[in-house]
Amino acid sequence: MKYRGGLLICTTVLTILLGMSAVADNAKADTVTTVDPTVQTEQTTTVKPDKDDTNVDTLDPHQVNTNDDSAKGIDDSLTITTPEVEQKPGGDWKVDPSEATPKNNYYYYANKDWLAEHKDDDDGTSDASLLQLQIAKDFENDLSNISAGKETADSATKSAADYYTEYLDTVNSNDVKIDSFKNDMNKIYNMKDFSDFNSQLGELIDGKYNLPFDLVIGVNYANNSKNRLNFGMKVPKQMIPMLDLDSDSIAYRSKYYDDLPKLFKLLGYDEVTSKHILDNALTFDDLLYNNSDIESVDDQMANPIVMDINDFENHFKNVDLADYIKKSYPTATDAQITDKLFFDNFNQMMSQSYFEKMKDWMLVTNVFDNYYVFGKQGRDAVKDLLFDDPSNASTPKDEAYNSTSTLFQTVMSIYYGKKNISEKTISRVDNVIKNIVSAYKERIQNNSWMSAEGKTNVLKKLSKIQINVGYPKTITAIDDYQSIGLSKMDNIYDMTKAINMYRSKVAKTDFDTSNEKGIWLMPTYTFNAFYNRSSNSINVLAGILKEPNYSENYSDSQLYGSLGVIIGHEISHAFDNSGSHYDENGNYRDTWTDEDRANFTTLVQKMINEYDGIPFNSIIVNGMQTVGENMADNGGMNVSLQVAKSLPDFDAKEFFTAWAKDWPMVDGPMIELRYSFDPHTISPIRTNVALQNIDDFYTTYNIKQGDPMWLDPSQRVNIW
Repeated sequence: MKYRGGLLICTTVLTILLGMSAVADNAKADTVTTVDPTVQTEQTTTVKPDKDDTNVDTLDPHQVNTNDDSAKGIDDSLTITTPEVEQKPGGDWKVDPSEATPKNNYYYYANKDWLAEHKDDDDGTSDASLLQLQIAKDFENDLSNISAGKETADSATKSAADYYTEYLDTVNSNDVKIDSFKNDMNKIYNMKDFSDFNSQLGELIDGKYNLPFDLVIGVNYANNSKNRLNFGMKVPKQMIPMLDLDSDSIAYRSKYYDDLPKLFKLLGYDEVTSKHILDNALTFDDLLYNNSDIESVDDQMANPIVMDINDFENHFKNVDLADYIKKSYPTATDAQITDKLFFDNFNQMMSQSYFEKMKDWMLVTNVFDNYYVFGKQGRDAVKDLLFDDPSNASTPKDEAYNSTSTLFQTVMSIYYGKKNISEKTISRVDNVIKNIVSAYKERIQNNSWMSAEGKTNVLKKLSKIQINVGYPKTITAIDDYQSIGLSKMDNIYDMTKAINMYRSKVAKTDFDTSNEKGIWLMPTYTFNAFYNRSSNSINVLAGILKEPNYSENYSDSQLYGSLGVIIGHEISHAFDNSGSHYDENGNYRDTWTDEDRANFTTLVQKMINEYDGIPFNSIIVNGMQTVGENMADNGGMNVSLQVAKSLPDFDAKEFFTAWAKDWPMVDGPMIELRYSFDPHTISPIRTNVALQNIDDFYTTYNIKQGDPMWLDPSQRVNIW
């Protein structure tokens, strides 16, 4: 369906297909999204969308038979004759995967078994998404067993398990308790003016209700040791239709008017009243989006709009944010505006003439977001609104798991890490990181295009990169719910509200403390790794420490070809076209000389040109859109290969095969849609072009001019 001039993609469908998570600069092109736009992730996985910046028993495609002499050295028998014609990078996509060779399509060659196994998946999928789904499935079983007393766990994990069970029982039930929710919605309905609104403002903000605006604690990108208030428009989890006249919008509005009245009926509203509320909500929603510029959020690091806190408070006419801020954040000195158009037009939208429409927008969006509190009846009522394609709809278990994961991320991360990751594994990964950092230092010192002053600054940043491997070891105050008394509550709505209120209370208390470095921004049971620009840290999550990325049985060549490249990729994000503008402490401050920046920009443009316009099915790679991730692949491949070659028993074929087997996927319409705006190049092209920039790849497989995997040396691009 279309939404706001673009495509509103069903999050559930994309999550299943791609293993997406909502965080950071990452290495897996099935990627994750975080709240912090300075984070870049590699695998894609779950569910907290925000600007900027991831699953099942299958035949293991990653293992290489190291006793097979044909797996080592150069194999001249694989030479094929190809006409000498000008060609785009990426290889031959007309060849049958079962007949592919290293010389015509390395991605097909390395992944032919996996592709054959999944060839009938018309909707598309990826190995990363399947692995993430399996993690979720296993976790769902664990939570159920812990809640039922079939498995022991600490009290914090038991609380998470009980929350999961309560959510699941609720959404499957025909007999639910909605008195608390109904009471809170009636308080909104009964508001007459902004005096009533302001009297409830603290609870509305702290309880995470849908309001037209969002006031949250964010990072001060110029001095990230401090916190800063951020103000912008709030987007509900479940979007309501726009007023456009295209067929998709008309169809979605029809479902809106058919389905949402069923929830309002459960709250006691008659048909006429519900229709009036729904009309008002659409009108106000349209007003909001016509007076906002969501894309402006992308520019907040380079050109932040920051106001003195007194000027900020005095801007608001009817909404008494000044009183809330003085009580909640008395030491705040400024606030950052994430959407200037929305801020400038705020008082007009939040005027008494629009009050009833605003109030009804709040009602509709909060009722819709909380459909699950109505039990099975509520979920059934709005399923056509929730899911474009019922065959790809999430299950109640999925929804219970995602909600639990959102609120108990740290607790679940510790449980998963302790259960699945050994200290031996963490030690081995730490050693890989140490070796790659050392090699990166050597590569920077030998860099031919950067000045001595520039190298000094880059090396300083490299030396201060914070390394996080595995999972958090302690539960911080904001994630410690033991004082809330969740076990005494008898419905999921009260439990969720209590958690939100508690987290808001702790966040206020912690506002004056230094912005903590080392916080895990996404669940570490995510099949991913990421780099966080604002903390200058790389984060190798517990969820990615499994095949095909890691195995205790992998040779060094396999390990560095897979996980080693990913680690090098994350480090490279510190020096890509975005990360290079941040200093060693993660502050937005360019420490490069003008000459170095100019040389770097020239190389970046070469990499843009190299990838730009490469076709894959209906996708045409956008070199500008994907350049940061392509640079990270390039840097990660070069540095990890350098380390691997220095180790005993190096096997180039194992190294390159391990890289390619990280990325198998089956194309499909939703996957192609995602890659039309994803910062990663689609996996098959990503796999092959990264190899085509590496000279050792050609000598390993005796690839010659005329072979589809050949790229002329003048076209090969290497930056770090």
